[in-house]
Amino acid sequence: MIFLATLLFSVFITIALVPIFTRVALRIGLVDVPDERKVHILPVPRSGGIAIAVGTLAPILLLIHDTDFIKWYLVGGGIIILTGLVDDFRGLNA
Repeated sequence: MIFLATLLFSVFITIALVPIFTRVALRIGLVDVPDERKVHILPVPRSGGIAIAVGTLAPILLLIHDTDFIKWYLVGGGIIILTGLVDDFRGLNA
């Protein structure tokens, strides 16, 4: 039951944060401008991944007790988040 609660809490947090982070990203100019590599036509906010990461990690930290699995899950998630942030700001090659 705790996993279902964590999932639902994560979904609700993410749904609430995406519009907030989108407005902030548009306001401060944190957007992905289209170029020849992009498929989108208009500038797209770069804050969606951060909202999803916060929405995913917050319930895990709040609801699930400290285990080795959770520690390594958070380490793996942190690596993925950092790689995404570096790619957003520096543009990593494939």
